[in-house]
Amino acid sequence: MRSCIQLRDQYWVYGKKIDKRKGCQACMASSKCPALSALHEILTQGGDPYYSENPEHTGVFSDKVYNRIARVHVIDSHIMKYDVDGPELLLINKANERARNGDDVKVTRRASNTASQKSTLEKLSDKATTSTVNAATAGDMSAAVNAMMEKRDD
Repeated sequence: MRSCIQLRDQYWVYGKKIDKRKGCQACMASSKCPALSALHEILTQGGDPYYSENPEHTGVFSDKVYNRIARVHVIDSHIMKYDVDGPELLLINKANERARNGDDVKVTRRASNTASQKSTLEKLSDKATTSTVNAATAGDMSAAVNAMMEKRDD
């Protein structure tokens, strides 16, 4: 999440054009980014439930974060502005389709976030967990979030 906030700061605070993570930038511009939604949650409610001393730790965003972004569409003008292509474009289009169909609006409140993190990760295959962790470690949060959302739907 730290790299997501740094990306946001580079573009919106310092006005620097970033040539990496273009899909993330388009999602941020359209308010589809879960990291920005989580930051909003942290700022309005206080505390940081996503803090980890281990940068390889991949937790799960709260259901409130997923519900907040579930119906949001990444608009075409943002996709074109940030020149999104390749796998990021496919993931954004898939997320837009799920939002259009209401597929992402299935998230319900869990009793314990810690327990749900363990159970969610236990349900994932080793390969899926590895790809999600690798994506998150590499800073590609859009791929990590999409991988987690797909596995949650299964």
